[in-house]
Amino acid sequence: MASNWEIYTSHFEFHDELPLNEAPWGGHCFFAYDLVTNYKPKTIVELGTYKGYSFFSFAQAVKDHKLDTQLHCIDTWQGDKHAGFYDEGLYKGFIHIYKKYYKDVDVDIHRETFDGALKDFKDNSVDLLHIDGLHTYEAVKHDFKSWLPKVKKDGIIILHDVCEIRDDFGVYKLWKELQAKYKNTLTFEHFHGLGVIFLGKPPKVQEEFLMKYYSLRSELESLITSPEVNSINNYKREVDLLNMQIEDKSKLINELSEEVKDLATEVNEFRGFKKSPIWRTLVKWRKVKSFLRK
Repeated sequence: MASNWEIYTSHFEFHDELPLNEAPWGGHCFFAYDLVTNYKPKTIVELGTYKGYSFFSFAQAVKDHKLDTQLHCIDTWQGDKHAGFYDEGLYKGFIHIYKKYYKDVDVDIHRETFDGALKDFKDNSVDLLHIDGLHTYEAVKHDFKSWLPKVKKDGIIILHDVCEIRDDFGVYKLWKELQAKYKNTLTFEHFHGLGVIFLGKPPKVQEEFLMKYYSLRSELESLITSPEVNSINNYKREVDLLNMQIEDKSKLINELSEEVKDLATEVNEFRGFKKSPIWRTLVKWRKVKSFLRK
């Protein structure tokens, strides 16, 4: 797995249906895209997919760069006490986006529990593991310990919500333990926090740069796609439409002005004609005709 790091320009097709600002994970899509593009993992496993914000970020990179990568998403699509519980519509929405944008990507959907899917993977077979299930300390620690043997010795592990400390969220506690144990880690604090463990070589770029760059890029994209900016853009479109209507009216006025000028010229010509001998003769002739009719 390569450790050189490059920044890529990305367009996430699924953002048309899953806007960045609507998901707790959304702001990490840029890092996820670049991570997959730089390291080119053969096997990606995601524990907890929900609507697919993170999963489709991985899939977009695989699609754009035609990577030889197999993606596995594992979820019951029933929810939990942190994400909330939901009906079949959420899973159907995920399948809709997958088929619409990423049907040609090698995807394996496991609709089961994380423990239930363990049997489907050999030890030392996963290049990139993303853990985003139930966020209690006990649950996330269990997921980490259960799936760690499946990850390659030079693999990468990602955990979401490492900066969330409210209620009974406990990922941050586990993350502190993992930071003390593993020397190559990254912590992104935006969008509830994302922790990254490089079991092999970390990227050849300063950690501070990565954190600042992806945080700022996320903030910028959030601003651009915010309701306030959308309202401004809508107002601008209305102003542009009004300007077009004004321009059309101006053209019409100019055309009418030219017609008025032409008519004024004809009127002046007619007034000059009325002063001519011919006009005086015509007037006298009309008077004679009128007299003869009597």
